[in-house]
Amino acid sequence: MARSTRKAPTATDRLATTVKPLRRAALGDRGSRQLRAIGARQGNQALDARLQQAAGTRDQLLQFIVERLRTMHTVQGFEQLEMKHEREWFRAVAKGEAGFHLPDPTRWHQAAHLYQRAANAMCNGNLGYGADLMDRAIEAERAAYASTPRMVEKHLDHTNNSAAGAPVELAHVGTESACTSRPPPSDLRFADLILNVRDKMERPPPEDETKHHTWWQEEEEDEEEEEDDE
Repeated sequence: MARSTRKAPTATDRLATTVKPLRRAALGDRGSRQLRAIGARQGNQALDARLQQAAGTRDQLLQFIVERLRTMHTVQGFEQLEMKHEREWFRAVAKGEAGFHLPDPTRWHQAAHLYQRAANAMCNGNLGYGADLMDRAIEAERAAYASTPRMVEKHLDHTNNSAAGAPVELAHVGTESACTSRPPPSDLRFADLILNVRDKMERPPPEDETKHHTWWQEEEEDEEEEEDDE
C-alpha cells in the first residue's frame, strides 16, 4: 500500500511534464498562424492601397495623354488646311522669310507615336516605362511646336498654341512603378488619326529674279500695269 502511495505522485509528475509542454506548443502554433494571417492581410491591404494609388496616377496620366493627342490633331488639321492656301504664303517661303517654311503635318508623328506607346505601356501595368515614354513624348511635342510655320500659328489660340508642361503626377512615378492593367481609353484613337496623315509638299525653288519670273512677280507686274493705266 505504501509503495502504491509513493508511486502515484511520481506518475502524476511525469504526466504533467509531458502534457503541459504539448499544450503550450499547440497554443504557440495557433498564435503564430494567427499572427502570420494578420500580417498577410495587412501586407495585402498595403499592396492593394499602393496599387490603387498607382492606378489613380495612371488614369490621370492617360487623361493628359488623350488631351495632348486631341490638341495635336487639331493643330495638324490647321497645317493640312494651309497646304491648300499655297498662294497666300508661297512667296514668303521662297524668299526664306523668318518663320515661314512649308507646312508638314507629319511633324506631329513622333510625339503621337510616343504618347501612344506610353499609354499602352501604362494600360498593361508598366507605369514606370510608360512614364519614361511620356517624358520623351512631351519633348517631341515641344519640338513639333517649335518648328510650326507662322501661317499655321495664326490659326492657334491659348488652348492649342504650345505644348503643355509635364503633369505633376509624372514626377512621382518611379522607374519600376507598376499598376493594375485596364483597357486603353477610346480617345487614344487620336494617335492613329495623327499617324495616318501622310501629306507632304515639295520645297519651292529659291527666288532668283535674274533667271526667271515667279507667279507672284507676274501678279505684281500686272498690278503695276493696272496702276499705270489709271
